Amino acid sequence: MKKKSLKGEFARTVAVTMLAVALASGLAIFGCSQLQKSILPDSNEAWLTQRITAADGTVSEATTRVEIGGQAQSLGRLVQDGAEGDPDQTASYTIDRIDSSFSMLTDKAKAAYRASQVAMVGLPLLFAILGIALAGQWFYRKKLEPPIRALADATAHVRRQDLDFRVRCASADELGQLCAAFESMRQALVDNNRLLWDML
Repeated sequence: MKKKSLKGEFARTVAVTMLAVALASGLAIFGCSQLQKSILPDSNEAWLTQRITAADGTVSEATTRVEIGGQAQSLGRLVQDGAEGDPDQTASYTIDRIDSSFSMLTDKAKAAYRASQVAMVGLPLLFAILGIALAGQWFYRKKLEPPIRALADATAHVRRQDLDFRVRCASADELGQLCAAFESMRQALVDNNRLLWDML
């Protein structure tokens, strides 16, 4: 049987647990962020400001709300009266994105948005706690409890001066080696008792 180490088994258990927690946390955070985007999507609207400066320094300005990525629309051109086609005019444009506002949401949507924010922090924490608890439980049940129980039963037999038993432990780690050593000791005691009886 290949020799194993409790330390190595524990390290593997921790690594698998951390991977599972990280994966579950990542999915939870991604899901919450998608929910937040559906509740409060990024605005696809912007303010388009058109500014015309005439040769005499007068400025005409107009602002229009436009949809980014929407249908093309003609905005026209601002000109001073009687200055149509004046080459001395300069035009400038500015675009300011309109941000979505949390204050514009309904109470129900606000509650859902806040819940998703709490979930983004709370779910990874919950997954970490559950992961540690489940990994610890699994490690104890699978790796520690069977050999400890076998050794406890064996010591109870020896205390009653009953050597008619076997210490069985399938583990190949340090606790398995301890069980094997205990079984060797038990067998040595049986052999010694047999020799003593033969001498009488």
